[in-house]
Amino acid sequence: MPQSYAEFHRRSIEDRDGFWREQAELIDWHRPFDQVCDYSQPPFARWF
Repeated sequence: MPQSYAEFHRRSIEDRDGFWREQAELIDWHRPFDQVCDYSQPPFARWF
């Protein structure tokens, strides 16, 4: 876990999908997600 807000923020920018995967794993889902974000239709993104 990042030690400071600055580190947390930096991580969210440098590894967007990895960062959000880690955050999403802290949530109990009804069914597991198989993709963090679908970027196939820019400029729109579909999360989880």
